Amino acid sequence: MDHQLCHLQLLPCVPRCPYRQVGLFLYISVNKIRIQSHHYHLEEKIADLYEIGHPDLVVVDAVITGQQNEIVPTPFPLGVIIMGTSGVAVDSVAARLIGFDPHEIRHLRIARSRGWEPVTDDEIEIISETPMDELRVKSNNYDCKFSDLSQLDTPIRFHLGKYPEGDDLCHGGCINMIKGALAVFEAYSPGALKNARDTAVVIGEYEGDVDGHGHTILLIGDCTKIKGEVRGKTKQIKGCPVAIPFFAIPASYYCKMPSVYMDRDYFIKYPLLFLLSFFYKFYNRIIKNIFCLRRNKM
Repeated sequence: MDHQLCHLQLLPCVPRCPYRQVGLFLYISVNKIRIQSHHYHLEEKIADLYEIGHPDLVVVDAVITGQQNEIVPTPFPLGVIIMGTSGVAVDSVAARLIGFDPHEIRHLRIARSRGWEPVTDDEIEIISETPMDELRVKSNNYDCKFSDLSQLDTPIRFHLGKYPEGDDLCHGGCINMIKGALAVFEAYSPGALKNARDTAVVIGEYEGDVDGHGHTILLIGDCTKIKGEVRGKTKQIKGCPVAIPFFAIPASYYCKMPSVYMDRDYFIKYPLLFLLSFFYKFYNRIIKNIFCLRRNKM
């Protein structure tokens, strides 16, 4: 079996935009269907892209990476460019580089189970002027606390249950949403999570008991329920998944955290910018096309 090539080049950091986000899946889906199955099927959707086709060369610009959370990332100078002949190989090496085990990343497990090579990390050939161990040391301080709710320094208590008739948590849905929402709270007002109210947040079908400690218990998502004893009032926030603003606005009240969505300055600016974005979309899709058709007829 041929080895999959992955070439790592260590480069000096250069001045540029603080971070760059690349969302490949978002760019190949129209917005109306992007959110469909954005729940426990999300990792399968990513793996499905290999069934359509895959590039012969994959390049990742990791000179400046984003850490903490993809919604409001902070810059981390990793100083690396990764190139490879397999997306699975590049994802696996990149995951190890910032401290994740590729075997714990579900879309990689699914892709490998379907036969997409390399099926093990042993089949990846890494060519680099700098040893992999040295590159890992460089990323020792990479902050990924929002990838695990239990790592957050907050009195908010998270009770996570499996999705209906499932055998796992809904990582790609409401759990993913709440990580992004909490990152937004912290970015807007540093210390917001630590100073939040002692609130119980439940996602999925939770088997145990939940005590609100005198405060309202938040049930996140359409399928969320508590199968054990409930001690306190509950408030269900509907959605599958719940959109970040639909959680952040009530959470600001129940968890006592300052929210950008309730900021008076942004409260005025956001609707105006939202309408402006629709105007530009209308102009680009309709008006521009009309001008192009008339020009072609001439």
